[in-house]
Amino acid sequence: MAHHVVVRAQARENLQALGPEELEQYQQIIDMENPDLFRWLTGQEDVPAELGNPLLVKLCEDLKTTMEPKASVKSTAKFEGKVWE
Repeated sequence: MAHHVVVRAQARENLQALGPEELEQYQQIIDMENPDLFRWLTGQEDVPAELGNPLLVKLCEDLKTTMEPKASVKSTAKFEGKVWE
């Protein structure tokens, strides 16, 4: 899964600087359901506040900052799960 690659890359760069509370938040990220995590990491949906995981919010913000300048065309419509015909 591509989003696991992203999470691992982020960990490789920042894991040593994380404190005990952030390491626990990182473990929560690893344990999350793939479809939800994918939507949050790709910016399709915001991370729900009730998760209480500031590390995930920061990861998503960092990805948006890193990846957004590389997008050549922005979508004008929200993806609604339509089937290509």
